Amino acid sequence: MATSKHATRPMSGDLFTERNFWAQFFQDLKKVKERLIILSPFVAVRRSSALMNYFQSMRDRGIEIKIITRPINQQTGKMAEQAEIVIEQLRRMGCKVLEKRSMHQKVAIIDTAIFWEGSLNILSHQDSGEQMRRFEGKNSVEEIIKDLELEEDIPVGAQTEEKCPGSTLSPNCKGYLVVRTKYNRKFYGCSNYPRCDYTRSFDGSPRRRKR
Repeated sequence: MATSKHATRPMSGDLFTERNFWAQFFQDLKKVKERLIILSPFVAVRRSSALMNYFQSMRDRGIEIKIITRPINQQTGKMAEQAEIVIEQLRRMGCKVLEKRSMHQKVAIIDTAIFWEGSLNILSHQDSGEQMRRFEGKNSVEEIIKDLELEEDIPVGAQTEEKCPGSTLSPNCKGYLVVRTKYNRKFYGCSNYPRCDYTRSFDGSPRRRKR
C-alpha cells in the first residue's frame, strides 16, 4: 500500500529519500543479530564516522560485518585518501572489507530479514538527493544475496592486496591481482589487463591459456 507524500516512515517496500532514510536505517542497525552487509562504492570519513559506533557495538557482540567497496586505486584525489583511512579503520575493527572493481550497487542487508537498495552511497553520502527502497522477508534477502554472490569469500571482481609480479607484456606492472572467471573457473588476473596479461590459478600455479 502506498504512503502519502507527507509520510515520514514508508511501509516495507516503499520508497525512502535521503530525508527519511537515515532515521529508519539507524533503527534497523539496532536490530542486527548476526550479520550486516553493506555495498557502498565509495566511502568517506565524515559519513563513515557517523556509523563507526554502531559497527563497533556490533563487533563487540560478535556480529559479522562485511563491507564491499571500490578499490582505493579506482578512486582519485581526496576520495582515495579518505577511502584508505576508512578501510583501514574498518579492518582494524574486525570488519571484512572486500574491494571489488567497478562495483556500483548501493545495498545494505541485515541478517536474513531486511535489505535496502537504491542510489544512496551509505558510507559516503553527504547531501545529494537519493532514493532507497526497504524490503523485508527471508526469501527476498536470500535472493539478493545469491544474485550478488555475497556468500562468496572472494567473489569475481574482488581485488586482493597482492601486487601483480608482472608479465612479458608489462614486466614492471604496478597492478593488483583481481579474481576473474573463464570457463566457469576462477583465477587471478592483473588489474591492469589488457596492458598486463599475468594470470595465476587459485592453487598458485601459472594458469594455462586455452588455444
